[in-house]
Amino acid sequence: MGYITKNWREVKNNILSQKFLDRVRPEATLKNRIDGAGKKMEYQILRLEQKHNKLKQNHDTFSKKLLKQN
Repeated sequence: MGYITKNWREVKNNILSQKFLDRVRPEATLKNRIDGAGKKMEYQILRLEQKHNKLKQNHDTFSKKLLKQN
């Protein structure tokens, strides 16, 4: 039983010390994380706009072909 208790204490101490260190010195500043998230959002918006334009172009082409047949 002593072995399990010892290992559990080590794991618990490691988790607590890691949480403490994350609070004391976070991996990245909040401003950097917000900027990074903003860049990711801009990139995603750009990709969605490109897909939207392509789908709109396909729709217009299909509509013209359909109207031309009638």
